[in-house]
Amino acid sequence: MDELWYYSSGEGEKKGPVSGNDLRRMISNDSLRDGDLVWKEGFSDWMPLSSVPELHPQSSMPHGVDGIYSVPQGLSGWMTFVGVMNITAGAVNCLSCFGIIIGIPMIIAGVALLGAKNALSQMDRITADMDIFLRKLHTVMIANGVIYAITLIGIIIFLLFYAAVFFALLSDALGQV
Repeated sequence: MDELWYYSSGEGEKKGPVSGNDLRRMISNDSLRDGDLVWKEGFSDWMPLSSVPELHPQSSMPHGVDGIYSVPQGLSGWMTFVGVMNITAGAVNCLSCFGIIIGIPMIIAGVALLGAKNALSQMDRITADMDIFLRKLHTVMIANGVIYAITLIGIIIFLLFYAAVFFALLSDALGQV
């Protein structure tokens, strides 16, 4: 049976009991920090999370077969979308004299991201350390992707609005001729 743990986060309020797996999940999603205190039966006193080896992120992840993890679902798709959007936005920026300063690095970043996605798809093993990194990268890709999607929707609405205004003015002008 899993041991029961108690914890005290930044507010100082002691909480628990929770299972070891629940506590590890809280650590992996950053609900608990290294300075927060933990206690379980057998401890003489509350200890900082950072001083309890069995709870460190490397040992806290649920192990797959032989400690092998899989790439977070959807990461490859988000990497592709963000990479293509970087290249596209960079190309559009390059259409102006000053935009080229931003555009070229955006294109380079997009190409590099697509290359990283291809390299990731060829990896046959992902360790616990890489799993943590890839889950955080997945969050970054989703955030960037959502920002690009919102921007794209805004541009489409902007273009539709100005097209409607243009055609309204054009039909007014033609009606007066």
